[in-house]
Order: sequence, then C-alpha cells, then structure tokens
Amino acid sequence: MARRSLTAVLQVTAPLVTRVVIEQISLAHTYHQAQLRGDPLDAFERPRGVGYGVGLAAGLFAMLTVASLLVYQALQIGSVIGFMLRGAVGTTLIMM
Repeated sequence: MARRSLTAVLQVTAPLVTRVVIEQISLAHTYHQAQLRGDPLDAFERPRGVGYGVGLAAGLFAMLTVASLLVYQALQIGSVIGFMLRGAVGTTLIMM
C-alpha cells in the first residue's frame, strides 16, 4: 500500500515540479534578455542560481524514475500473481 501511495504522490507532484522548472527557465531568459538590451534590471526579478535549476532537474528525474520503477514493479507483481492463479485453477480443474 505504501508503494501505491508513494507512486501516486510522485505522479501528482511531478507536473508541479515541471512547472517550477519552466518558470525558472522563463525568468532567467527574461532577465538575460533585459540585460542584453540594457534595460534597468530593477523592474525584473533576479532568477535563482544555476544550481537551483540543476537541482530541480535532477530531482524531477529521480521522481519520475522512482515512480516508473514502482509502477513497473506493481505490474510485474500482478502478472506473477495472475500466472500463479491460472496455474492453480488449471490444476484444480484437472484434478476434478
């Protein structure tokens, strides 16, 4: 049950983290373009450092990897249980 909950949390929060990554990239691009044009930078919000974006990207990658592995594991367990059940039902029907 904990695996399903963790998978659900990761799948729900991944788009939120993706949105933060896109906002950070957009903010950095706008700030850089203003810098190139020579606009006063007081009107623009200063973006966070590169490490913040790299950390977000690495965290997002880890979140999606773990969620994918947990979903695959759940499907694998379901498949194994199905094969075992099929074998048990087949054996029961043969013995009758």
